[in-house]
Amino acid sequence: MENAGIYRYDGTSFTNFHKSEGLPMNGVHSIIEDWKGQLWLGGFGGLYRYDVKSFVNVTQEGPWKP
Repeated sequence: MENAGIYRYDGTSFTNFHKSEGLPMNGVHSIIEDWKGQLWLGGFGGLYRYDVKSFVNVTQEGPWKP
């Protein structure tokens, strides 16, 4: 399904994130989870990090660390 945001599976259940949960874009092209469990999302809206509380826009200047 296109433009449905992203889903995260924790081994038991799925959680959906999209604009109503603060994800600034529904069209996500790439996702990676780092060793801290943070999700990094890339798409037409730029690069974002999800730190379990909110989505943070990460630009060339940062913030690279939570």
